[in-house]
Amino acid sequence: HANANVIIEGLTVANATNTGSGAGIKVDASRLELFRAKIQNNAWRGVTVSNAGASLRVTRSTISGNDGGGIFVDNSPFVIVNNFIVNNGDAASVVAGLDISSSGATSILEFNTIVDNNGDVGIADVDCTNSMVLARNNIIHGIPAKPRVAGNCTYRNTLFGPDGFVLG
Repeated sequence: HANANVIIEGLTVANATNTGSGAGIKVDASRLELFRAKIQNNAWRGVTVSNAGASLRVTRSTISGNDGGGIFVDNSPFVIVNNFIVNNGDAASVVAGLDISSSGATSILEFNTIVDNNGDVGIADVDCTNSMVLARNNIIHGIPAKPRVAGNCTYRNTLFGPDGFVLG
């Protein structure tokens, strides 16, 4: 339903198969809030949000084990704060952790642990395509041979690993 407000609290969304999109949750032109949710082991992305009329807020949640990637946000504002985004992606993943493409004016990416995502054919953890997002106080860690981040997010007080350097 377009222009709906959906709040999911304390719920696990898991094991979506690839009979349609395979996404755990797919939102178009609505507002989604996840609080203390687990989005895991889905055949494609954990969360997909697209359209200028949509928005996403994720807090205190775990996004893990999703084959196509953790979270994809396209042309929508977002607030992603205090989450575990771990172990997403597979051999076909272009972006395994976060693939965000929206205006940074109202979007927030803070206090997240983004680790061990596996973008075999692309970016392992965060890709900020067409964004001017200020990403603060995150932990981003994984396999040394894989690119951890791409795009034009600005990182402040963020710990990158495995070499342990802090940017900002």
